[in-house]
Amino acid sequence: MKPEDNLERVMPLIAAGDVDSVMNMMGSDPRINTSITGSAVGTDNVRAALRRLSDWISSLDATPRPLRTHRGFYPGIERIAHELVLDFTDGEDTFDLPILIVSDLGGDRAGEIRAYHSMWPLIGKHQRRAAILPHDSSIVTTQPFTSYEEAIRMGDPEFVDSLFEPDGYAREPSGERYRFAGVDRQKKFYEPILAKGGIELDLCTFTAAPGSVFIEFNAIKWAGADLGNVPGGAVYDISQEGRFHAARIYDDVDPPI
Repeated sequence: MKPEDNLERVMPLIAAGDVDSVMNMMGSDPRINTSITGSAVGTDNVRAALRRLSDWISSLDATPRPLRTHRGFYPGIERIAHELVLDFTDGEDTFDLPILIVSDLGGDRAGEIRAYHSMWPLIGKHQRRAAILPHDSSIVTTQPFTSYEEAIRMGDPEFVDSLFEPDGYAREPSGERYRFAGVDRQKKFYEPILAKGGIELDLCTFTAAPGSVFIEFNAIKWAGADLGNVPGGAVYDISQEGRFHAARIYDDVDPPI
């Protein structure tokens, strides 16, 4: 079985309570870091963290729904990112919780499993989380992401929007109901979030895959306010013309007041 197939199976297996199968996908030094479990290192701790995740999914009566998987390289590292949603209901309302799982590969085994998502759809507020990875100042990005990172740092929504295909979309961490395409992308998403100033990210990983790039980052400043290294991830689909077709963001950053 391909490593990307394994990563796609991780959340359904956890939801089913099949912790042993997940452990078998990991290397000799298993590690996991999620919003629910925090950091867990070593066989016993990771096994306990997986059980806690399984209990959490069960408490939501949620169903994992795989979306897409990206496999790419950064010099010397092969990395996989898997996007999925947890579908759940709260009363008469139906919600989707987007989750990004990232893992560096060691042969055909997953290394540390890192998961990113917002807590907003679950508890109605953001939940601060300690940084997972350190900033890597040696990262060299590629276009159009290089310009995108500069545009959001400058707080320039028009510049950001120019990097998208006309029908491209941006999706907030809180799910598909917060997806903005076409003219709404600038007017209802990038203009409001950049109204008070730009967003500064420290990149931790940058991985190019066929038709996309995915990143892991620490959000450090928003409109000049110190955020305290809030971890997150994002996936950007890139068209043949070299523009973004989609930007899907996975973080739990509190906006500045």
